[in-house]
Formats: sequence, C-alpha cells, structure tokens
Amino acid sequence: MNFQELIDSIDAYIKTNGVRGITGEGLNAILKNIANVCMTGHPVFYAAAMDLTFLPSFPAYLQRIIVSNNQLSVLPPVSGIPALAILYCDTNQLTVFPSVTGLTSLKEITVSANQLTSFPSLAGLNSLVKLELQNNLFNQAGIDNILVDVDNLVSGGGATGGVLKLDGNTAPSSTGIAAKNDLVSNYGWTVITD
Repeated sequence: MNFQELIDSIDAYIKTNGVRGITGEGLNAILKNIANVCMTGHPVFYAAAMDLTFLPSFPAYLQRIIVSNNQLSVLPPVSGIPALAILYCDTNQLTVFPSVTGLTSLKEITVSANQLTSFPSLAGLNSLVKLELQNNLFNQAGIDNILVDVDNLVSGGGATGGVLKLDGNTAPSSTGIAAKNDLVSNYGWTVITD
C-alpha cells in the first residue's frame, strides 16, 4: 500500500464511521507516523496512548507494531506481514484478535487488558517466546486452549524458555494445568495463571 492508498483508506473510514475518540492532535500524530512508515519504509509502527479507535491497514514490511493504550476494538489483519516480530496491543478494547498464521518471525505478542474470549491458533510460530494475555475475559476452556496450543507449539519444535502470562482470567482445568506443567518442567517456560 502506498501513501496515497493509505490516506484514501483513512479518508473512507472517517467518511463512513466518523472520528470518534481521536483528538485533533492524536489524529495528526498518527497521520505523521503513518506517513513516516510509508514514505521511509521504517519497520516500526508506534501509535501508543493516542486514544485511537481505528487503524488503517499495516504495510507488509513492518517488524514491530505497538498500539497499546488506545481505544481499539479491532486490529487490521497482520497475517500478511512476514517480518513482524513484535506485536503489542495492551490496554485497548479488543474483542477479537486477528490471525497470526504464517508469522514465523513473531517473537512477542502482548494483548493484556482487553476483552478477548478466544485467541487464534499459534501453530507455526516457532519463534514465539512471549505471550501476555492477562486481564481479558477468557473462560476456563479458552485458557485451556491457549495452554495446550502453546504446549503443542513448543513440544513441536518451538522456542524454549519463554513467558506465558494468563493471570486475571479464569483458572485452567486439569487439562490446562497439565500443559502448564509440561511447559514449565520440560521447556523452561514461565507460565502464570490464576
């Protein structure tokens, strides 16, 4: 996506949805950031603490996306960003998280303090060493699914010695506890649950 396509995307969104929750200064700051990313090919998109309620599509060459402390309820797709290594989206209002399929460079995902009840598959993310999902709305089955998914990822050749934070959600069942114990005992992961 070139700069003009990005501006057209933002303009279409604003015409359809308005600009709720973005102050003039916040909008100006994100447009400058987007312009910098698009025009310079800079691999970092940083738009934290700007009270943003939407984001346009991300360029495919990004390595880091940091959009914590906003009012986002949705993230644009990220699965088409092959070099993405860091994705921080803490303290927003996300209810759904986009697919991370194919993001083999992804090392860190933080999505704490949102409203998630499920999380996409982590299959193939063998570089993942940090997953923070604390203080969301996961029920026991959701927590179990995440623990089993991470355990399957790591036991199948994923990175050892990582960190998984799930506290502030429902406690895992015996199935989740077994996966947690395997991660801790056999793969050196730090796993925090309720």
